[in-house]
Amino acid sequence: MTLTADTPISLRSRVANAVARGYARLGCTVVETPLAEASGVEEAPGAAVLAADRGTIECVVDDHLPAVARAVRHLAAAGWEVSLLVPAALVGEAHRLLRGVPVSLQPWWLGPDDDVCFGAPEVP
Repeated sequence: MTLTADTPISLRSRVANAVARGYARLGCTVVETPLAEASGVEEAPGAAVLAADRGTIECVVDDHLPAVARAVRHLAAAGWEVSLLVPAALVGEAHRLLRGVPVSLQPWWLGPDDDVCFGAPEVP
């Protein structure tokens, strides 16, 4: 039972770590923090990967998209270039909730070798 509760958080963490490694390879200073803390939206679950040198924040989520949409709106209004990384199965709902918001959506999933894979960025 505990394993089931821990799985989404550890999976989300794996995705956030993959994003952070990509920015680190570019020479950026990277900070990982909870999305709720970065956005000020307490109920927004997820992780935020900030590459402050670029003014970019990547939000990694796996559920609770209405709260996440509020968080993304706050971050975009604050001047961040925002990307929302969502499980591939939730891309349609993310498009619906974020239509017209200056954000890019990027699907993620686990590949055949249990590796984190990313799709192309999309505009809602």
